[in-house]
Amino acid sequence: MKKDQIAVFGSAFNPPHRGHEDVIHQILEHTDKLVLVPSYNHAFGKKMMPFEFRVGLVKGMVAEMGLNENTLVSRIEHDIADTHPEDRPVYTFDVLSELEKVYNTQNLTFVVGPDNASPSTWKRFYNADEILTRWNIWAAEERIKVRSTMIREKLDKGSAPSNEECCEFVITQLTNTYIEQI
Repeated sequence: MKKDQIAVFGSAFNPPHRGHEDVIHQILEHTDKLVLVPSYNHAFGKKMMPFEFRVGLVKGMVAEMGLNENTLVSRIEHDIADTHPEDRPVYTFDVLSELEKVYNTQNLTFVVGPDNASPSTWKRFYNADEILTRWNIWAAEERIKVRSTMIREKLDKGSAPSNEECCEFVITQLTNTYIEQI
């Protein structure tokens, strides 16, 4: 990835965790501009916490990480979804096409998390071949083994995630929102 690239990291962030933070650190070692894109209507049909709640969690995580104005949390999937029929998911292809217009550049690098880097998963992406020809792709390395599913399972059992799993802001928000309801 080149420094003049705009990195785009899309994820469900359901919830955001230390693995996401590590991917963000990896990205910022290679580029100066990062756009984080929480999923609005997931292409693979994942059931997710409310969109605005997840956006707030990602913003809080970014603030706690001390990142500057070159790291943006984008609501672009929500904006795109407003223009689509209600049941149509927002695809990576849609996001990259729209960001290309927003930033008036083709210098976009789509960051694939370790969970989507395998060929069997990548081929499920809408217009995967065209994405590969139009934009750069960069696969992040999995160095911290945390899964959002593990965190949600803890929440379902009334337990808070640990500091090894999530930053303090996310833990507090999840605890206040989900554990107190149990």
